[in-house]
Amino acid sequence: MEGRTCRCGHVMDLKTSWTDANLGIRFFVCDQKGDRCRCFVWYDPPICDRSKVVIPGLLRSTRRLEGEISTLQADNRRLAAENIRLEAANTSFESDNITLQAENRRLQAVDGKLRDAKRRQEQNQTSAPRSSRSWIFFAIILLLGVWVFMY
Repeated sequence: MEGRTCRCGHVMDLKTSWTDANLGIRFFVCDQKGDRCRCFVWYDPPICDRSKVVIPGLLRSTRRLEGEISTLQADNRRLAAENIRLEAANTSFESDNITLQAENRRLQAVDGKLRDAKRRQEQNQTSAPRSSRSWIFFAIILLLGVWVFMY
């Protein structure tokens, strides 16, 4: 693309129009700074009426989709941060779970020992009266034997 020179002698810049009426059409404009000469020349030919309707609709759809992409990217960043936080919490919970399982095993062992001790104590209590009953029975028989023998 060749450069153009304005009637004031400055080089003209190639720009693109983003208005609904001339969407996507390129044009030259004078690059003079400050007091601009406002020289303007179309580079592309005019577009048909159908394109003037279709192109703005496509541009709106594109902008809407870009907005959705930005929203989804922000959501994705937020969810990634939340995921990191939850993974850290999960690690902490897993550590607590391991500690609690070890404590549970320890308490189950203590419970088993206490149950065994209680069972032994109950056995000793129930066997003591039996043996004392046996002695009482033996003593009665002995006394009866002595009584019978004496008479």
